[in-house]
Amino acid sequence: MNLLMVMVGGALGAALRYTLSSQINNQMLFIKNPGVLLANGLGCLCLGLFQSSPYVNQPIKHFISIGFLGALTTFSTFIAEFFSINSKDNLTFAILFIILHIALGILAYKTGLTIGKSISYG
Repeated sequence: MNLLMVMVGGALGAALRYTLSSQINNQMLFIKNPGVLLANGLGCLCLGLFQSSPYVNQPIKHFISIGFLGALTTFSTFIAEFFSINSKDNLTFAILFIILHIALGILAYKTGLTIGKSISYG
């Protein structure tokens, strides 16, 4: 049952990631592939919200955290984007890319935890 939940969640997370990337990547000129940033930030926010809830059973945890959010946010894409930017002799932008992703991830996760706790514990 857990494997099925991970597979279904993964398919939905991958579909959302593709949709985000294909819809907004050409919209912002100052950030390369903003879909990756948005997917990672959204995933961190959702994980914070999700992990703050004490009422979630194991199959749903597998569906959301491993499947859906695991497919939505991928570290490998983050690293590939860094090397793509850095290979163009753009070390300053590559470092800014890392700082922006990490800062957004931390802020989004903490925000998700805070919101989730206020909802869960009233």
